[in-house]
Amino acid sequence: MPKYLIIILLFTRFLASASSPPQIVSSEIGINGLTCSLCSQSVEYALKQLPFIDKVEMNLSETTALIYFKGIGRVAPDQIAKAVQDAGFSLRYLNLNVVFDQQEEPCIEIASYQYYLLSTEQQTLNGTISIQLLHQDFLSRKVFKQWKEKLQNTTPCHTTSNTYFAALL
Repeated sequence: MPKYLIIILLFTRFLASASSPPQIVSSEIGINGLTCSLCSQSVEYALKQLPFIDKVEMNLSETTALIYFKGIGRVAPDQIAKAVQDAGFSLRYLNLNVVFDQQEEPCIEIASYQYYLLSTEQQTLNGTISIQLLHQDFLSRKVFKQWKEKLQNTTPCHTTSNTYFAALL
């Protein structure tokens, strides 16, 4: 009997030490062109139509939105950008708030999206950390131009249409 108890204790310790995959819990987006409450309402309505969005808090004075997601599942940054564009506006930035559990690698996969985290060498990510997606659909032209040269000289972990570079905030 003690032999089985030792095996169970070792297995339980292994499970407790295993890290969980990263999870996106919320997002903050900056929206260009919001000037009135009707503009804000149209963006909020467009975002709420996405199946993975639970709640949207618009801030007209800051021209931002805080987006909360439904549980653990697929968060699609490209669909967020498209919803804002379809409402007649563009993104200034798209930040994701991600819960990490002892993440040491710069490459992470969440659902079917891959994120390559820049400047994470020698760093273990733990807890909720904001990352900014570095893509032309998620940044102003001016800001993306500043990142473009650095991104061209960087090789991501994966090269699919759902691979994004990201910077820690």
